[in-house]
Amino acid sequence: MKTIQNLLIFMTLGMLVACNGGQELTIDTDKTSEKLPVEVRDTTIENIDWELSETFEAGTYTVRGVPNKLGFIDAPFVENKPQKYMWHFWGDVPKGDLTVVGIKKGSQGITPVLMMGKDYVWSYNAPGGPNNGADAHAPSTMKLTEEGSWALLVYLGDEYFGQVIVEVK
Repeated sequence: MKTIQNLLIFMTLGMLVACNGGQELTIDTDKTSEKLPVEVRDTTIENIDWELSETFEAGTYTVRGVPNKLGFIDAPFVENKPQKYMWHFWGDVPKGDLTVVGIKKGSQGITPVLMMGKDYVWSYNAPGGPNNGADAHAPSTMKLTEEGSWALLVYLGDEYFGQVIVEVK
């Protein structure tokens, strides 16, 4: 009887560990000494749809993201290569700084992806006015450090605004 009880306990613990991957969310502090200015909720990570975000037209540009909500002018991501991207936002755009948090598929670590010169930063100033048919826009430089699928979690002020899934080559 004791063996059955122990077996049930180990099976239950195993299922609990499997459900959360056995890992806690970690913040990459090697890239920046800045404090993460937003709260990244576990449910936000759990609800990531890892399908590559679609492209759509905005003005004369092809944008990758969520139509009528958010996206940036589409350009390839190359591992460890900084690239300029113009973010666009539509609709009721929250006020506040733009924060972009990166998470690589299969990882429990979050990392800054925005660059200021050669340094990683969590945030840029609040987006500016209309551009290319969008209600607000923000220029940025981003760099992702590994090949594979990445989720870019976008916050405006302290509000989670959406995600863009990209593939890094």
